[in-house]
Amino acid sequence: MPQLHASQLLRLIDEDDAKNAEEESRQNVMAAVKKLSRMQNERGSFSAWEGGDSSYAYGSIYASHFLIEAKSMGFPIKSSVLVKALRYLSSFAHNSNNKTDHRAYAYYVLARTKQFFPEKYKSLSDKVSGSSRAYLASALFLSGDKALARETLNKVGDFEKVKRSTGGYLNSKVISQSILLKTLI
Repeated sequence: MPQLHASQLLRLIDEDDAKNAEEESRQNVMAAVKKLSRMQNERGSFSAWEGGDSSYAYGSIYASHFLIEAKSMGFPIKSSVLVKALRYLSSFAHNSNNKTDHRAYAYYVLARTKQFFPEKYKSLSDKVSGSSRAYLASALFLSGDKALARETLNKVGDFEKVKRSTGGYLNSKVISQSILLKTLI
């Protein structure tokens, strides 16, 4: 995801460096898009490795999020890849057997594509905390329910208590704070 915004950040620091890095950043994003296309399986989810068939839940949501952001920034994304990814995300998010944190993130990504499920957000909001609650607040805000979005944000909690996680749902204090920042802007 950082590669999508690298040239914008560099422009704030040094316009000349930004011009030099912009093409390299664009090539890196295009390479990532191509690689993700090869990592997608028939179900629309993404595996942890190229050619893999098993689904990596958090990686699938993150990959879908990346592709949606890239498309919104003008990068060419195959519609077949996005359609399959969004179909998988919708199915995943609605399945109550999946981890609530993953489902909250999936609902946020779906909301970025104007697919809204406010009743589902409300039912999850008391079952999640931290960054997952921030994702739900963002989804509520995008769906137009600003009052409930603010109420949900007020319950986000203390990110100082977030423990670093390296498996399943990747999390850290920095990740949680960046999600909250994205929610607020």
